[in-house]
Amino acid sequence: MAEAAIARESAGGAAGAALPPLPQDAVIIVPVRDIVLFPGLVLPIAIGRPRSIAAAQQAVREQRQVGILMQRDPAVSDPTPLDFHRMGTVANIVRYITAPDGGHHLVCQATRDSRSSTL
Repeated sequence: MAEAAIARESAGGAAGAALPPLPQDAVIIVPVRDIVLFPGLVLPIAIGRPRSIAAAQQAVREQRQVGILMQRDPAVSDPTPLDFHRMGTVANIVRYITAPDGGHHLVCQATRDSRSSTL
């Protein structure tokens, strides 16, 4: 189901376009660079790409967990499913913060690891 969330995000769905709602078992993916969130940890994560911000905001609005997946190459600015590691972490967003300088940050609590057979 992770591909569905990525495809929806790629199509602009996470930006608020009128698309049908995600299935209940879909996980909204938030890609990260150079950080690993292990199960049981609480960690602040800075996000900056418009699609990542939109995905996180959608997860907060819908009170959904997110899938935190690290990119293989942090230089890739528009990652596709093949650009992610196959294992990530499912996390709850404890807090979404918009800083005075305009930066966006998530405080995430990891709940479990998630091996993806579809990515």
